[in-house]
Amino acid sequence: MDSDTELDIQLDKQLLAGIAAGNADAFSRFFELHKKRVFGIAFKMTRSAESARELSQEFFLKLWEKKGDVVTVHNPGAYVYMSVYYLSIDFLRRKGNEQRVLELKKMVTRDYTNETQEWLDERQLLAYIQQAADKLTGQKKRVFEMRYVHQKSYEEIAEALKISKVSAHTYFYEALKVIRAYIDTALPGAGLLALYFILQD
Repeated sequence: MDSDTELDIQLDKQLLAGIAAGNADAFSRFFELHKKRVFGIAFKMTRSAESARELSQEFFLKLWEKKGDVVTVHNPGAYVYMSVYYLSIDFLRRKGNEQRVLELKKMVTRDYTNETQEWLDERQLLAYIQQAADKLTGQKKRVFEMRYVHQKSYEEIAEALKISKVSAHTYFYEALKVIRAYIDTALPGAGLLALYFILQD
């Protein structure tokens, strides 16, 4: 495990300690750092973006409601993964999807509960997003970079590129179509998840 990952783990532990003490700022920071990962895990479990959003909200709500419990967490990555896993199991059972519950129980091995593996999974997806973005050309590429990388508003993009706000929207969503198609070819079924990673920023 590299030093950056070790630093991430230490930061997570500090934030969880702050959450356990009722620090709302620590909770907000933890939320920003992990919202994509929580969504990604829930999406993997349920195969539904709508369900993943619902479970993401439930995870962070329970984290705050039961904040006293996280003071003893030693492996934040595994804690997040397994918390979302059990929430997904309960959710799928409520929906009557026992077949998927059985699949998930078979899926949870050391490879899936290992924090580093989960981190690499997310990094792989983000790397594919970058590779796909590199394939963009012209205004689509410029608009995507300004919106996704530099977090510019559509108004700022339109002004900088001397185009209308509507055109800025259009170029961005055309870029998303290209990115989704590229990722679905490389990682079948992952294109939609990539879009949610992008659009949640």
